[in-house]
Amino acid sequence: MSGELSKQAPMEYVAIHVVYEIKGNEEYKEAVLKAVTDSQEKICGVSSMLKKALPVTWEIIFNKHCIFSNKESLQLEESNAI
Repeated sequence: MSGELSKQAPMEYVAIHVVYEIKGNEEYKEAVLKAVTDSQEKICGVSSMLKKALPVTWEIIFNKHCIFSNKESLQLEESNAI
């Protein structure tokens, strides 16, 4: 997990990025993608609460390969809203 801090006091997080690093058999890749996606979008109360206050992006690294990232799509949504 990493975060972006504000540049002025009080120092606050203005964005959070969660990285799921998972190793396993290739046959489980789709199950991993579904489990993490469901967690971020439907189950995790902490992520849900944080998303109301600031941007939360996340990615899945499976066997050292990125299989999902919403970081660019969230940035694109924010720039289109301006």
